[in-house]
Amino acid sequence: MSILNQMQNDITNKQTTTAKLVYLDVNDLIANPLNKDRILHDVNLFAENIRSLGLQQPIVVTKKEGKNIIVTGHKRASAIAMIVEKGLTYSFNGKELQDEIPAFIIDVKSEFNERLALLQSNAFNDETRDEKVVRAKEAESLYEILVAEGKKPVGLKRDWIQSQTGYSARSVQDYLKEDLGNAVIAENINDTKEEKKASFNKILSNVKKMNKTISDIDLNNLEASQKQLILDHLDSLVDTIHELTS
Repeated sequence: MSILNQMQNDITNKQTTTAKLVYLDVNDLIANPLNKDRILHDVNLFAENIRSLGLQQPIVVTKKEGKNIIVTGHKRASAIAMIVEKGLTYSFNGKELQDEIPAFIIDVKSEFNERLALLQSNAFNDETRDEKVVRAKEAESLYEILVAEGKKPVGLKRDWIQSQTGYSARSVQDYLKEDLGNAVIAENINDTKEEKKASFNKILSNVKKMNKTISDIDLNNLEASQKQLILDHLDSLVDTIHELTS
């Protein structure tokens, strides 16, 4: 069993033994403010999977000022909201549902526990490198809170972060050292190289066209249309260089 599956099972077991399963109106759910930086990928595809295979696991919410705040299951809630919006139904545990979503309501004792639950639940989502850096640093922040409270986990910091995020120990080290700006650059570096290559190829193509045009023209006896053709090629070349350097 993978570390992520083990984490998911541990979280689910704790929730089902301490909370009662209820059915909530999908429209009454509120995304957790602590999860505001989380990007939900492929929600459309996930909704289709739920429609085909049914919902496999309830979401988890906590009550705050009478509101249902999602603790884990933001992507599930978004996918089911999409299904409901289309007037469709989905199944859960052999039961056909339309506007409701199964959920465990838990009493979150502290913001720390809420942040930890969000951190762990996001381990099962697709992530960009930038998001991985954010989550690793969030885990580091929680670790420092435990240390400050005299509850330092046994073992190395990176090992604790690995257990909470599911990242490899080497990845944890890399993410913690990385600035968020650098994470974006690292993720997009291949795209940047391809863009530069395409720009240089465009310049080269324009130069070749200009050379061919000039080679076919008697420069000692240029007609007005031939002069204009050369000027057009030069303008195109200047524009391409400007795009590359701007």
